[in-house]
Amino acid sequence: MMETKANTNTKIHVLADEKLGGIKREYIEVDRKAEVGERIIIVETDCQSEYRNGERAFVSRFVKDDSKFGHYAESILANGQSIALYDREYHVLEPTDIVHIGGQRYEMVDRKAEVGEKIIVDIPDQCIGNDKEVGIVGTVRSRYSDGDVGVKSIGLVFGDEYRVLVPLDEHKDTIENKK
Repeated sequence: MMETKANTNTKIHVLADEKLGGIKREYIEVDRKAEVGERIIIVETDCQSEYRNGERAFVSRFVKDDSKFGHYAESILANGQSIALYDREYHVLEPTDIVHIGGQRYEMVDRKAEVGEKIIVDIPDQCIGNDKEVGIVGTVRSRYSDGDVGVKSIGLVFGDEYRVLVPLDEHKDTIENKK
């Protein structure tokens, strides 16, 4: 896991996103109540807790109790341990549209791709016998109607199955190349 701090004091975490086939994705910490299925990071533990600040978990359900806090989130740590956390003890890790592929940062953009652009498959193909999987990255070789594209390493990708990968820090590379 890589952690950085943006200029706005927002903490950013780079984690593998299983929904994108394990591609590294940037998540931001948000101080709000989680929803079932969301990733959280522990930020304020009691010294007697069996979990530590910085550990991450997935929220599995909420349980009402008789304490002054009212509800706690039942969560699962990476090691499989089940824990109970109150809202004040965690922050939600919200996914951004920024991914890391091959040492480069990209923004995933929802638009039709042009020839030469990189795409990432973000919706699994529903066709039986087709092996396109979420997280596959390729360069567009041809473009068809309705945003469908031909990708050498993948084949035909329908317009609703991908997002365009726009390189970030691109102007920095352009300036360096001009020198």
